[in-house]
Amino acid sequence: MEFVPDASVTEALNDARATARDQLAAAWQLQLERVQEQLAFGWKEHLDHVFEERFAELSSRVSESFRLEVAAEVEKAVGTARRDVSDRLNESVRRMRKAANHEEWTAAFLESSTAFSRRIALFSVLGGNLQLEGARGMAETLPGDVQRMSIPLGSAPAFANAAESADTVAAMRSAVEISKTLSDIVGEDETERAYLFPIVNRQKVVAILYAEPQVNTGSVSALELLSTIAGLSLENRTTEAGKVPGLVGIITAPATPVQVAGWSDLAPEDQALHLRAQRFARVKVAEIRLHRAEAVRAGRKERQLYSAVKQAVDSARETFGREFVSASPTMVDYLHMELVRTLANDEISVLGPDYPGPMV
Repeated sequence: MEFVPDASVTEALNDARATARDQLAAAWQLQLERVQEQLAFGWKEHLDHVFEERFAELSSRVSESFRLEVAAEVEKAVGTARRDVSDRLNESVRRMRKAANHEEWTAAFLESSTAFSRRIALFSVLGGNLQLEGARGMAETLPGDVQRMSIPLGSAPAFANAAESADTVAAMRSAVEISKTLSDIVGEDETERAYLFPIVNRQKVVAILYAEPQVNTGSVSALELLSTIAGLSLENRTTEAGKVPGLVGIITAPATPVQVAGWSDLAPEDQALHLRAQRFARVKVAEIRLHRAEAVRAGRKERQLYSAVKQAVDSARETFGREFVSASPTMVDYLHMELVRTLANDEISVLGPDYPGPMV
């Protein structure tokens, strides 16, 4: 006789699955930071460790009434995710390294990225303009002569922000943020988010990937990781560009970064401090999602998220204030931004009335 769980067990099982997905996304974010620190060395071993450790913790926390079913689901998801991640990254690296020219490199990167977003577009950053290099999932809305499609960076503030900070940017799909040209192509919808992933070659943003991944599925972090690997592959190929015929476009693009007012005025040590602050914020929020997953889920549901994880947030705020806010008068509260964007899913009200707000 087949066992049919009652409604309460089914609801609990669904909650556990949702929590597992959020933990997986957080694990991706932590792994991304490790990859960026180590310049892509050791990613597979670290990812294996994260999956094994975190999902073992999840399995031990679920109640006995549906523990075996959840454990089976988690084990299957871990095995599938590990294989998919390894296969996709290995294939992406292999294809980008073997690309004989700019067109092959672009195709390899875009096709690897389609696994994590239904629509993507790659833009090179050239002389204050965004030049479309290629796209996927937009065949019906792209203009006929896409090779001549160019967008002034000044008309796309979200892209300018990504070019300035060299960090992932979440933007509304609106003409105000991504330009009227691009919003006409993707469809303007201020309730939907798009993500912009900078590709860095020799510390300069030379291209930006536009994507529409589902949040809290690990896709955002996967695209961040792919963009990091793409930048590393470009860095390795730059020294060979003069030896390979046809190696043009992004690979030989001028390396001068496009900066908006403010960032270029900062001293190099201040810029480095800002980048460290951004990374600190991403890591701390990912750790909260990973280690306090049940509290995060309950806090989101009750719209009292800050109270649910108050100790962890307060500890992160204290450290951020001491190490970053007090260290520079130009500092931005990146921790607040990450709490709103990632922990509260872009709804600041979910943090609850007790949340103290930004520190600066």
